[in-house]
Amino acid sequence: MSAQHIRRYLDPEYAETWALFRQWAERSLTGGHSLLPPDRFVWNSDVATDLERRIALAPDLSQDTFVGKLVGQLDGAGQEVPLLLADLLVIHLLATNNIGLKKKLEIVNAFGAMAPEPFEVPDAFHPALRRGPVNAGIGFLTLRFWIVSFMIRFAVG
Repeated sequence: MSAQHIRRYLDPEYAETWALFRQWAERSLTGGHSLLPPDRFVWNSDVATDLERRIALAPDLSQDTFVGKLVGQLDGAGQEVPLLLADLLVIHLLATNNIGLKKKLEIVNAFGAMAPEPFEVPDAFHPALRRGPVNAGIGFLTLRFWIVSFMIRFAVG
């Protein structure tokens, strides 16, 4: 039996991950600003309620992909709604190490591409997203809609 590396908060291997998480807590949860870009105020009840109405309260039960479904549900949304969703997805994907950086960026950037003012995950976030401290299980990978819906409801408060 091999020794398992315990990924603790102070493990330097995940310093960038924890730094981005702290940045989100301070900038977004405390200050209401987006991670992408930080000058937009998206963490408020109006934006979160609009996102909840479009996604969490109206699940798309089609056979489309996770991204395909949500892009369709965000059709016509203002700039702040896809920004809030992108923030939530960055935090959702930050923890896992069994989804590669390329796929994480593909997921988040899909919503940035459809925003009225397109945006992408900043290069500075790539080291943090490259690998997280957790090997996420099958539920994390296959029930993403429900996890993100829970996170949206968290944002509504």
